[in-house]
Amino acid sequence: MHTYIKSYQFIQGRIQSYKIFSYSSRGVPGLEVVGFGTHNKHLKEKIVYISKLKKIMIPNKKFTICLDQTFNNVLVSKEAYNFELPVSILFWSMVGVVNFSNLNTCYASGYYEMDGNVRTNYYPKLIEQLHLKNDSLILNSDQLREDFRGISVERLLTSML
Repeated sequence: MHTYIKSYQFIQGRIQSYKIFSYSSRGVPGLEVVGFGTHNKHLKEKIVYISKLKKIMIPNKKFTICLDQTFNNVLVSKEAYNFELPVSILFWSMVGVVNFSNLNTCYASGYYEMDGNVRTNYYPKLIEQLHLKNDSLILNSDQLREDFRGISVERLLTSML
């Protein structure tokens, strides 16, 4: 199985967009996170922590999640935590607890607090700069607006199988 999700970060005064892809294979079971530079381990451990907090059962497969470096190469370390949300959604989709078939039409950016609550990022120029057409933004419900297609992160995560 393989899929991807899009993400965005506010860096150097503008919105930078990214693609994060994933696949599963018959290797040594576990989660491997690559492409995020020195933040690979942090992202992996945060996703494992939140998965345990939410009591998510993880199958005995190898799951790989990777930031597509060719799509955009601007990454500022202080913004890396904002990849926690798209990486977790991608991972949970791969393990089968988030039932969402068109992740490749979604943008997500945000992080988890230690209690498991999620905080998403919405920037006023986001819609204009990403040129959204048929794509959706995954945001906290209080950030959803009528001028773009949005998905409530709370609804998405409560629908976990």
